[in-house]
Amino acid sequence: MNYMVPFLLVTLLNLSLGSLSLSLSVQDYTCQVGAAQIALATNDLASSEYAKVLSLTIPSLVVRVLRHTEHGGHTERSDRIAYLKSALYLDRHAAPAGWKQRRMKQQRFVRAEDATSQRCGPLYGQDAPTGRLMASTMHCDELLKI
Repeated sequence: MNYMVPFLLVTLLNLSLGSLSLSLSVQDYTCQVGAAQIALATNDLASSEYAKVLSLTIPSLVVRVLRHTEHGGHTERSDRIAYLKSALYLDRHAAPAGWKQRRMKQQRFVRAEDATSQRCGPLYGQDAPTGRLMASTMHCDELLKI
């Protein structure tokens, strides 16, 4: 007999990258891109307003364009001709057709699976069952309501 993973499991994925540095040179110009603390997070823990969320966070993003001056085959000087410093925060919320019905089934499933262990709080970054969920707008007790 094969075990099938239940469709109603809650999937949380968090990826992070400490820093990223890219450099592209074309003739006398170089474009440098630097980013710090890049994070990508997604979950399908349905709330009362949406079924899935995908978040991309880049709190520090720097783009520089340099022009190089050569003399005798050696780079003598690099002048910064463009500079941009910014941050990027993107959230994509999805509510596909039938998501409210799936939300109710998912919540019943999580409640049934959590009945013996009462792990809902700690699994979602809480100390107690009524604390706030990490990276979400729901409370654990809201998750268990139908």
